[in-house]
Order: sequence, then C-alpha cells, then structure tokens
Amino acid sequence: MGEMNLRNAQKTKYRMPGGGNAGPVRLTALVIVLVLILTAGCGRVQNTDLQTLPGSTEAQSEPSASTQQEPSQTDVTQSASVKAAPLTLVNAVNPVYQKEATGVRVWENGISYDEEDASGDSLRYTENLLRAVLTKSDQNEVFSPISLYFALASAAEMTYGSTRDQILELLDAPSMQALRTTAQAMWLNIYTDEKNYSGNQQTCIPASSLWLNNTSGVTLDPPTAELLEKNFFTSLYAGDNADPAYRKLYCDWLEGHTGGMLTEQLKDVKLDPATVFSLVNTLYLNMSWVTPFEEDQNTTAVFHGANGDTDAVFMHKTSLFASYYKGEGYTATDIQTSTFVKVWLLLPDENESPVSLIRSGAYLDVLDPELEFPDPPEGYDGYELDLSVPKFDISASYDLKEPLTALGVKDLFDSASADFRFIETADGAHLCVSDVQQKVRMEINEKGISAAAATFMEGGFGDPVFYPVDFTLDRPFLVLVTSDCNTPLFVAMVNDIV
Repeated sequence: MGEMNLRNAQKTKYRMPGGGNAGPVRLTALVIVLVLILTAGCGRVQNTDLQTLPGSTEAQSEPSASTQQEPSQTDVTQSASVKAAPLTLVNAVNPVYQKEATGVRVWENGISYDEEDASGDSLRYTENLLRAVLTKSDQNEVFSPISLYFALASAAEMTYGSTRDQILELLDAPSMQALRTTAQAMWLNIYTDEKNYSGNQQTCIPASSLWLNNTSGVTLDPPTAELLEKNFFTSLYAGDNADPAYRKLYCDWLEGHTGGMLTEQLKDVKLDPATVFSLVNTLYLNMSWVTPFEEDQNTTAVFHGANGDTDAVFMHKTSLFASYYKGEGYTATDIQTSTFVKVWLLLPDENESPVSLIRSGAYLDVLDPELEFPDPPEGYDGYELDLSVPKFDISASYDLKEPLTALGVKDLFDSASADFRFIETADGAHLCVSDVQQKVRMEINEKGISAAAATFMEGGFGDPVFYPVDFTLDRPFLVLVTSDCNTPLFVAMVNDIV
C-alpha cells in the first residue's frame, strides 16, 4: 500500500437521511425553478488577516489581483511536500456555537464571523454561471453554484498570474485575500449540523479535499497547503492513485460527504493513475419543512411538462399569510425549512419557461435580501396560499470545462498558460486542469428536502509545449548518416536537386 497521510478536517459523522388576484392562490401544473438560498455570489467582505488562523485580529493587506507583485522566493520555494510535512488542520467542523443577538457565531475552536460578512448584493457570478450551464436544454436540471464556487476558490489559491485573475473575475472577487475571506464566511454561514425542535437532524455541510498522486512527482507548497486548510477547510490527502486502498478511501470520502445520495452517480468515479491531483468539493443538505405536508392529502394529477404530460403525485398544503411574490414573468412563494434554508418555488407565466427566467435573470429578485412582498388587494389582510407541489427526485451531471472557458476561465485548462507555480513538478512539467465535472441530485417529499452535489476538478501534466520552428531545406544542406555510436557512415552535400 502506498503512503497515505490522511488529514481529514471533516470529522462530522454524516447521517443518511397564477396571478396576484385576491383570495386563494393555487399553484398547479408546476414548471418550477428551485432556488436554494445558498448562492455563492453573496458575501462581499472587508479584507482581514489571511496568514494566521481565521478569527485572528492581526490584519494584513494584499494588493488587488491586477497589481500583485511576483511572490517572494519564500512564497514559492517547495521546501517539503505535503505528504512529508503534514500541517496542523484548522478544525472548523462539528461546531458548537451560539447565535447571539449581535448575529455573531462563535465556534468551538475560536473562529467567529459576523453574519453580515456572508451576505451581500453581488450575484453576478451566479447569474453568469447559470446562463452558461442551465440554458441549453429542456430536460430536468439541478446544479450547485456554491459547490463550484468553493472548488474554483481553492483552485485560485493554487494558481497565480492570469490563471488566478480569470478565476477571481468570474467569482467577482477584487483580490485573493477578499476571496479567502468571503469563501470562509460563506462556508461557516451555511454549515449546519443540529437537531430541530422536533428532534430531526438538520444538515447542510460543505466539504473540500485535495488528493495528490504520490507517484507523479509533485509537491504542494506548504504555505499554500496551510491557506487551503485555514480558509477553505480543505482536507489534504496523498497516496498512490493506483493503490486500491487509496482509491477506496477517495470513494468512501465522496460517499460519506454526500449522505449516500449520489451512490449511483459516483459508481464510476475513481482516481485515475494518470491524474496528478483531484480537487473535490461536496455539499450535502437534508432539511425538514417547518410544517410538513400530510401524506394523506396527496393526489395524483397531470403535470404539464416541457416534453409532454405525465401523471405526478402532488402534495398539498394551505398557508395563511403566506409569502407570495409577483416577479417579471413569474409568481413565487417559498417553503420554510427548520433552519436558515429557504426553498423558493418559481412558477413561470404561461408564455415563459424556467430557461427564459434564467436567461433574463428575472429570478434574481427573490435573492434580494431587501425583497419586499406586495400587499394583498384592498380589503384583504394577507394571502391564503393553496400550494400544490409535485414530489420529485431529479439528478444531473455536468461537464463544466466548456462553460467555464466561455466565461473567461481559459488559462486553467491550457498547459501553455496555466500557472500552478505552487505545485512543484519533478521535471518542471506543465500542469493544467483537464476536466471539471459536477454531479447533483435533489429530492423533495412530504417531510422536507434532500440534495447533494459533488464537484470534481482534475489536474494533470498538460501536453508538451512546443516552440514552433520552421525547418525547410530549400537551399544547399549537409547530410550525416551515423551509427548509434556516432560513427560517420555517410556524408553528403546537397547543392542541387537533380
């Protein structure tokens, strides 16, 4: 068995788990866009210290991405590999925290953050990404912007120059320091693993890991490893990708951190011996509704789908003083879970579709923290919402290299341009990302919502980079024919072609 330094920061045990007219409003024949309020575009924060443990009060500034200077020799020297010199992990999982009136969470290891640091009004990343990924088909789609955000943020930490700048531009981050702070605040903000008032476990757990192939001759810069651990809570592993035990560990990590929801989709996922590193982010969510649907109220009715009518099981619930919003081309309501997660249901108007809402960006209204719900018509005190939602279980897989390239992240995939200077190769070979994929599943039923996503970013040695040389023998030339010991066998001078 190859050498494995197993440094896992994730110690938590994962459990399986219309219109605006007055009067009743009934949502039927749903064509819905589901928006979990976990979007990654939020969270603009001020720069804080990023060279010490999160929560430190010692401040340090960093120049913007466009003005960064060449890192010092200390920054880029590969003094030891991750596998040879393991670092101490920041343990920011399985938290014990109290949510005070000030809105500050205090974690058991001393990390704290103000919840205002994990919210903001910037949704450009989400808007651009969803347009690139979710507007190409009329099939069922489910995607996790935040899982890809965390993977890209970690990739930015391992890169430099224009490779990093292109990622920062997509993530709407003015500098690497700002990205570290924002990503950490969002990670801590969405992390939940606790019981609700009914004793049901409520889970929303992100996890990140970096898997190095020991046989590839690469080493990760220790300061970079520390930044990955501190700011992105990344677990670091090293081993032989051909070792069955190491490959099993990788598969078990994925299975455990997705709550068993992606078993079918992950069955063909494995470490490739040719892969140099695999950067993975997962997100597992399992939440109960504040008010569950009653199963005996279910009915079977027709769902008018994009590709034809089908019978579906509809769940029913009537809510008084319900949230009801009329947007541009759609109506919307939300279902509250037992925690911070909202599940928005957006019903496009008859002449609209989920794809048209994504293209127009109209859905972004419901992500505005200052969203104001309209008052009911005169003479009414509120909306009585007769909600009918079809039960569903959908899954999807994505190859994200093409949309990311279209969004400006190009150098990452180009062996001639990718700058992975913080991963040293034995012979100076060029590294680049060969593939970015995401596998996702979501289920909604009477009790609540479950969802899981796994984002994979695989890197390897790029194709050799060749300097073009034009070698045309269109004038007199010399020919030497030699043995393998360089003994001249024939010598010719070609002065004319006869």
